[in-house]
Amino acid sequence: NAVLVERDPLVYAFWRCVFDDTDRLCAAIEACPVTLDTWHRLNPVRDVDRAPSADYTLLQLGVAGLFFNRTNFSGVIASGPIGGQSQGSAYNIACRFNKTTILSQVRSAAKFASRIKVHFGDAIAFLRRNSERISTGYSLVYIDPPYYGQGRKLYRHHYQDADHAKLAAFITAQ
Repeated sequence: NAVLVERDPLVYAFWRCVFDDTDRLCAAIEACPVTLDTWHRLNPVRDVDRAPSADYTLLQLGVAGLFFNRTNFSGVIASGPIGGQSQGSAYNIACRFNKTTILSQVRSAAKFASRIKVHFGDAIAFLRRNSERISTGYSLVYIDPPYYGQGRKLYRHHYQDADHAKLAAFITAQ
């Protein structure tokens, strides 16, 4: 069994849809045109701070999260489209959005839905709320190392210096 904890609402929504709404997610991926017009239409979704939000469903947020991950430079949700706004590069916005591969990967991951839970929020808060349960029995906690120097360039919700210190203090106290 696994628990994924994610603070970015678009990433969280994508994983929730993979495990809880696979068929509708796959249908939305199939129907999504991979164009610069779609990128501009979805761009306001990047301002959402909660999932779901007052303006967007979990499915809409999840599709947007996947779309930006596959169509933005280096997969960074906050960056611009591959090929730039002019699409004048040898690589265009659709070069990393292979629908056949993505759909296969989503359906493969979805097979584990009964064993995976997805939580929205801060990892440190989650660990604190569940520390007793984690420390008893058989548990492995894998904490994807937050990028200290590059985090603010890569993630929309990155750790500040104080957050890194809190995480280190929590881990070493366990």
